Order: sequence, then C-alpha cells, then structure tokens
Amino acid sequence: MELQKAIEDRRSIRKFKNIDVDNELIIKLLEVARIAPSAKNLQPWRFYIAKGDIKNKIAQLMKDYHKNNPINTAGMLSTANAIEEAPVLILVFRKGDGISLERNDILSIGASIEHILLKATELGLGSLWICAMYKVRNEIARLVGSDLELYSAIAIGHPDESPTP
Repeated sequence: MELQKAIEDRRSIRKFKNIDVDNELIIKLLEVARIAPSAKNLQPWRFYIAKGDIKNKIAQLMKDYHKNNPINTAGMLSTANAIEEAPVLILVFRKGDGISLERNDILSIGASIEHILLKATELGLGSLWICAMYKVRNEIARLVGSDLELYSAIAIGHPDESPTP
C-alpha cells in the first residue's frame, strides 16, 4: 500500500473482530514507531503491550471512573468498550530525561503514534488512538508496573467496521 492510500484509508476503529493479532505484526508496528522523528533524536517514547487480563483491567479502571464520575466521561466509557474488544492495547509512555522539553516530547510521541496508525492501516489492521484514559493514567501505570507518565494508547485489532471518512 502506498503512503497516500494509507493516509486516505486510515480510520478510527472502535469495533474489532475476535481474532488475535500476530506478534510479528505488533513488532512491525513498534519498528515504525521507533524510527519516527523525534526532537534531538531523544526518542522519548516507551511502549507497553497489553493483552488479555491486563488490557481488560485497564478498560475496567476506565469504566469504574465513569461510574463514579458520570458527568463528561461518556467518551471514556465507549473507549473502554473498544479496548475490551481490541485484542491489543499499546500503552505509550513518556520517558523524560530532565533535558528535553515536555512540548518537544509530546510532539515526538505524536509522530511515533501516527507511524503506528498508518502502518496498522497498511497491514490491514484497525487502530484507535486513545487519550480518554487521562483521568486514570496513574492507576494504569501502576497496574503495569511503570513509573513513567502515560500519555496515550492505541487499540489494535482486525477491524469489524468500515467507518466513512
């Protein structure tokens, strides 16, 4: 698939087929993220692959937060449902080094995420860029044993929908 086609075909997928994603495909996604441009080549991203019980516990943290704070968190609930459906959740952490500016790191992390989204499209996978977990980011980091700051996540799987542009 050419880059232009991947850009045009990429969609936010919230419904996934109950089919596992091969580890070789996940490695391909991480490889393109690794070579994304980053400010001063600091590569401030760190990725954690969540599947199965861990992934579902993350979704449950989001559902529990929504249940206790229903005002303005409907997006969190629908995103948690998409996470449960997706076989893979890539958590994206920032590894600050005390030298780089947070703004530069955020832009760099965004570039790495975009690489993952486009590669997923090229590979025939669906993806969903997730920021709705912000309110439970510290709990998620503790759950997976990370002391880094969670910035975003990406649900990955075989799409079970074809949204319009």
